[in-house]
Amino acid sequence: YTANLAAFLTVERMESPIDSADDLAKQTKIEYGAVRDGSTMTFFKKSKISTYEKMWAFMSSRQQTALVQNNDEGIQRVLTTDYALLMESTSIEYVTQRNCNLTQIGGL
Repeated sequence: YTANLAAFLTVERMESPIDSADDLAKQTKIEYGAVRDGSTMTFFKKSKISTYEKMWAFMSSRQQTALVQNNDEGIQRVLTTDYALLMESTSIEYVTQRNCNLTQIGGL
């Protein structure tokens, strides 16, 4: 099983070039996370790929702020704060097609 995941950010926050999970993992300005106990969170929690392990360490150390209860909460965080939501790319494509303030960054 290979997850097809991506992250999304608001368009105006894309001043700093973040094109991949690696870029997101290397920076500290934009917090990132996933839905608590969702499939994306589980993917990061169980991954043995170093970048994803680093990202999970970041998310798990900030569970109160990095992990959200549901996609809607995560989308609101993306729209109102420096936050990137990691979720399945098909879900992100659906959301970004309906809100031009959001953009998808590279698949994981």
